[in-house]
Amino acid sequence: MKRYLPILGFLLYLFLTFSHHYGPRLFLSNSHSLQLGQIIGLSFFYFSSLVPLILNKDFKFGLDNNLIFFICAFFVSSIFSYELKSIIWSTIYFTNCILLSKLLYHNSNNLFKSFIPFAFLIFASLLFQLIFYGLDVGRWVGNFRPVNFASIGFFIGFLGFIGSNNNFLRMFIALISLFFASIVVSRGILVTGAIFLTIYLLINSYFNSWLKSLVVYSSIFIVLLFFAVIVFIPNVFTYLDIIFDFLDITDPERGYGSGLTGRLEKWKLSYDIFKANPVTGIGYGLNSDSHSGFLQLISEMGLLGLLSYLILISKAISNTLISLNQQYSHKINCALSFLISFQFYALLERQLINFGYPQGIIFLLIIIYCLQLPKSK
Repeated sequence: MKRYLPILGFLLYLFLTFSHHYGPRLFLSNSHSLQLGQIIGLSFFYFSSLVPLILNKDFKFGLDNNLIFFICAFFVSSIFSYELKSIIWSTIYFTNCILLSKLLYHNSNNLFKSFIPFAFLIFASLLFQLIFYGLDVGRWVGNFRPVNFASIGFFIGFLGFIGSNNNFLRMFIALISLFFASIVVSRGILVTGAIFLTIYLLINSYFNSWLKSLVVYSSIFIVLLFFAVIVFIPNVFTYLDIIFDFLDITDPERGYGSGLTGRLEKWKLSYDIFKANPVTGIGYGLNSDSHSGFLQLISEMGLLGLLSYLILISKAISNTLISLNQQYSHKINCALSFLISFQFYALLERQLINFGYPQGIIFLLIIIYCLQLPKSK
């Protein structure tokens, strides 16, 4: 039981970071402060992780040097901000790094196996939310904003995908995630998912000759079909209007003239904050409205934070490439594909370094998993 207690604590923590979105629309989903459920989840994760460590007298916390450098950037920004809140936030992030490292080092196989039932439980809850509340004005699903609904479907689906050893189950999980993103027309998640699957299939085909042939012939067929459609179907470009309407490309609220749905103003503000504090930023956790993970990173932690992040992500990707070159692994392929696709997602959303969101937690988990290769058990 002690072996599974940290896994249960982590999954509960993950669920409680977005549980406040369930139910009818309350106009509270955009709050940047920690919700009560998130605090409870974090506390239970700490308790369930620390108890086995204390009982086993396991107090050796071996963190990768690149991760330590990254964490140092958090504390430097917090100390120079003179804000107690920022120091507390950095301490929580540091604690998460330690406990996730221990969880992966001792129990990664059981953790990944637990992702499959967890993913389907979340899928079921999202489906019930959709059935009970439907799509509201602005494509809200009850108290879920469209991007939150789609991203939960994608990121939790990713956990089920990486934990599964069955190709048909992986395909089923991918289709469910696609459904949740499509029903609310979340363009960012659709593109992120497309990048993830493309990279995953390309890497998979590189190490599997039959799949490589399938990818090559399928690509040739798609190109030929594309030209055939242009030549033989009259007024084919008029059908683009249907796609544009579905994706709201020309919509004044979400299309070209919307400033990336209001993001540009927030990006400019975050960049101005960075220019005023270019080296160490204003302090971790003090600019939660950037609407971009990278702009939040540089505005809160400055160039030091950006440098430490680039070193960290480069090391994680390097580890996956070395491991894949030695022996192909579905999990490592998933991790690499996720790390790359997440960079696009982080351009548009702020969950790159946020421990209060499932996206940021999962990203940190995968980063640590890659840094530990091939140490995880």
